Amino acid sequence: MRSVTLLLHCYLHYLHFLFVGLPIFTSTPPSLVTPKELTTFRETCQAVGFPPPVLSWTRLGMPMPFGKTEVKDGSLTIKNLSLADGGVYECVATNSMGKKKARMNVAVQKQPKGVLLTINKTTRFFGVFISASLINVSVVQVSHIMIKYLNKQ
Repeated sequence: MRSVTLLLHCYLHYLHFLFVGLPIFTSTPPSLVTPKELTTFRETCQAVGFPPPVLSWTRLGMPMPFGKTEVKDGSLTIKNLSLADGGVYECVATNSMGKKKARMNVAVQKQPKGVLLTINKTTRFFGVFISASLINVSVVQVSHIMIKYLNKQ
């Protein structure tokens, strides 16, 4: 009986070393992303391990964008991106055995200047003044009209 107990103890000790360890990423963010300014940006990372790792996001050298950042279940969301939100972000997987990190460089792309006008069937609109020129629009039985004017500055 003692040899069975010793054997079981050795087996459990082996299993402990087999399954306990640093987190392992199953999904990492790309090393470089280039989202557009004024959009909502989302990225996810996932990791496994025993004990199960806790996932978080940090920003190197700077605080996370205040009031518009959400981190939940390994997902990072930044609303209404601005150029100042660019930088190096890290997904961090942590458990009692240690931590692993995956880096992502966010390079926010500036939106071109311009005017976006959307007209739907409930809007009574007949003209808009853009850069010293008048664009006349007539709406007759149209469910949706979109006019874009982009300034190439």
